[in-house]
Amino acid sequence: MTESQINQFFNTYEVLDQQLETASGFSAMVVREKSSGKNLFVIRGTQEPVDFLQDGMLVATGLAKAQVIDALNYFNKVTTPKGQTYNEIVSKITSPLSSSFSISI
Repeated sequence: MTESQINQFFNTYEVLDQQLETASGFSAMVVREKSSGKNLFVIRGTQEPVDFLQDGMLVATGLAKAQVIDALNYFNKVTTPKGQTYNEIVSKITSPLSSSFSISI
């Protein structure tokens, strides 16, 4: 991004929360549009080399499971009212091509 684009971003949005890149390559943030007060959930694309691994998961299973789990967990975190707990989703691999999902309580 250019300096002008960076300035435009910070003049337009206030960063409320940020999830730095996870092991799966997921990265997102919640921003507030200053003019309207709307909150936006913004997801950044995966960077290499993790991108190649997630692309392989897409081909093999139809979804990048680890990124989906990270996205759901982050979304749950930022949408749960302060002072309340949220349930984190975990995955247990049962075979190379199948998996089961559970809620960690």
